Amino acid sequence: MKKIVWRCISRLDYGTKYCMKSPTLEEGAVQDAIVNALMDLASRDTAAFEMLKLHIGMGLRGEGGGEDEYALCQRMLDLESEASALFELEFQDENQRNYEAKIIALYSEKAALKAKLEQIQADERHARNEQARLSEIFAGMDKLRHQPIGFEDVVVRQMVECIRVLSKDRLRISFRVGGEMETEM
Repeated sequence: MKKIVWRCISRLDYGTKYCMKSPTLEEGAVQDAIVNALMDLASRDTAAFEMLKLHIGMGLRGEGGGEDEYALCQRMLDLESEASALFELEFQDENQRNYEAKIIALYSEKAALKAKLEQIQADERHARNEQARLSEIFAGMDKLRHQPIGFEDVVVRQMVECIRVLSKDRLRISFRVGGEMETEM
């Protein structure tokens, strides 16, 4: 009868050269330890958990440059109007003064503003995507807080960053939302 076990990847790749005392662990025991650690994490102090959510959200929003998209768009329209007025002046000017340098400067500023606006929009999309991902993680944690679960690979992958085997009966679990926990198997 076959059984699924966990081994150190270095032990599998290099033998005993790097992991001389790496234990072989039965998957069921590892899964139970992970579920227990997740349940323990979910049942911790609610105020601390909410504060963690707040800090993560603040980090996603970032301090930003305080740039207002509307103000950038308005300035771009103003630059376009100024350039059009200069074109008109150049066309009507009998002395044939050269407005080209001013027009080029206006369009250069407009291009820089457009690039800045695109970066702000990209940053906002990234922040929304990160917030959605965190909402999924927090929903999983809230689910754990209210009802015990069995081992669910999807939930574990959303919440667990890394699992380190410390000994044949002890694991260190690092969580994606921050923090680590050592647990017995």
